[in-house]
Amino acid sequence: MYGYRLKELRKNLDITQEEVATELGVTRGAYSHFENNRNEPDSETLRKLADYFLVSTDYLLGRTDDPNSTYYAVETGKRIKELRDKRNMFQAQLAKAVGLDATTISNYERGENFPSERSLRDISEFFNVSITYLCGLTDDPTPNTSASQKPRPYTLADWPTFLAQLPENDAMLYQNQDYPDDQKIAIMEEAEKAKHKKMKKIEKFMQYPVEVIDDALIYAAFDAEQRKKMNDEN
Repeated sequence: MYGYRLKELRKNLDITQEEVATELGVTRGAYSHFENNRNEPDSETLRKLADYFLVSTDYLLGRTDDPNSTYYAVETGKRIKELRDKRNMFQAQLAKAVGLDATTISNYERGENFPSERSLRDISEFFNVSITYLCGLTDDPTPNTSASQKPRPYTLADWPTFLAQLPENDAMLYQNQDYPDDQKIAIMEEAEKAKHKKMKKIEKFMQYPVEVIDDALIYAAFDAEQRKKMNDEN
């Protein structure tokens, strides 16, 4: 069971056996034996593998089908809240910056849910920290530029998650269209580009003093209300 799950996790991250072996400090051949169930990793190597793939050891051993241990969820939630508090951000602000909703961020911070691979990357990029730091696996926040941090290409398996993160009306619009597979990939990629542009703008905005941000938000709320009144009158 552990061999199949190791291979599945590695392929989901689009990384090579050599890259995983380097992180573990073993040869590629030794790691290959793990994936082929020829050798069983010892307890220390099993822990390293679980830390590397951000899953529980029980998941690797097939004792559970839930890859996200409570420990990782709680530690990640703590880090997200700490980083958000340092920037004096509300949950709704962070949610908007990374393309999620405030309820999802709240669940992450309470340790009730563990972020998906893509959400981990988006949140870590927004705060300019490494994923391992975000998950509480290291106290060094320096972003990791290794291949394992590179975003993997979208696949059709991402389509349901993509739809689930959209506003209800947008999701229904996409669901009611019979898009070809290549167009689904293109839609997700374009949405990703748009989200990152928005994240950069919000990140720049959050660098202003709190007083300036408050004034800007008050003005934006007033402007939105005036526009709504004009539309209602028309």
